[in-house]
Amino acid sequence: MGITYRHIKGAPLTSAEVDANFENLEKRLLAIENQKTSPTSLLSIEQHDARLRFLGPSGRILGEAELPVQRFIPKGGWQTMQVYARDDLVAHESHTWCAMRAHESKDFEEDKRQGLWKIFL
Repeated sequence: MGITYRHIKGAPLTSAEVDANFENLEKRLLAIENQKTSPTSLLSIEQHDARLRFLGPSGRILGEAELPVQRFIPKGGWQTMQVYARDDLVAHESHTWCAMRAHESKDFEEDKRQGLWKIFL
């Protein structure tokens, strides 16, 4: 028996139809819960750039996961005529600042007015 959908029926469901939907879903869940599965062993874990790949005994890919990537890069104290990338962090004026976009530093106050730096901490 399938599930009765209100948008397909074009009218509200009766209480009997709602009950039938729940009974149908309960049977499906029980079938999944009672399914016999054999455990899969892990042959190896491979790293490809920022991804991990999990391989089973036959070399079949069991799954993949994305590794976290460091977003902010500490660069020490701010320096003039330095090339900074977006998300570089610098120490200046007792604060930590984050570069909003790639640029070559000239004068900190002018760079700040142009929106190249925001206080991070």
